[in-house]
Amino acid sequence: MPGQIIGSRIIYLDRVSSTNAIALRLMEEHSYPEGCLFVAHTQYAGRGMGVNKWESEPGKNLTFSVVLFPDFLPVERQFMLNKMVSLALHDFISRLSLQAAVTIKWPNDIYLGERKAAGILINNVIQGASLVRSVAGIGLNINQEVFRSDAPNPVSLKNLTGKELRLERCLTDLCQDLDRRYEELRMGMFRQMDRDYLERQYRRGGFFPFLFHGKNIRASIESVDTFGRLVLLTAEGERILSDQKEITFIIES
Repeated sequence: MPGQIIGSRIIYLDRVSSTNAIALRLMEEHSYPEGCLFVAHTQYAGRGMGVNKWESEPGKNLTFSVVLFPDFLPVERQFMLNKMVSLALHDFISRLSLQAAVTIKWPNDIYLGERKAAGILINNVIQGASLVRSVAGIGLNINQEVFRSDAPNPVSLKNLTGKELRLERCLTDLCQDLDRRYEELRMGMFRQMDRDYLERQYRRGGFFPFLFHGKNIRASIESVDTFGRLVLLTAEGERILSDQKEITFIIES
């Protein structure tokens, strides 16, 4: 892909704790171009939001981090990076014609039906009022068939297709999707990306159960605001603004 930034350089790592942790450390010690990927064969301490862990069988999935320099993005709009990466993953998976709905579960997961196939963790480096560097970590379940951790609902692409997918081909295609969405971000296509992100939301449309500050509620997703907060409307007509980790999606069996 001519002029492609993301994936223009790839550094393969054998066994690491977390590709984000390695990328952040190496960026302090060396100079790497924007779009450089750090790809792990084995990631034994992959992280999600907060204390969440990411299980990945060695050599079966995509676990990597991409370095970005989004200095064009206002600090208060840094959640646009989450939207950009989520949309690229959605673009990639949607082309596989899976027998399951592909959705984005706010703030940073990809769901196939009621099961989690991918997670995103973004670390931003801010100096003053500038967003100078970001490391976007991605874990995508590709060929793993059995999950042994206590994660409640993992699923892989192979679980649904029954087919072994080539990791190299998947990485190449996903990098193209990431690059295209990153260019949209660079061009300031915020409104379009906001619409795309909202339209693809898990549990978009209708009222569903949530746990908000320990209280069971039924609510519908209205929007995601500029700061990345989820805007809900309860069945009683109350509007709720939620930061990450304030609310839990209740998965009904």
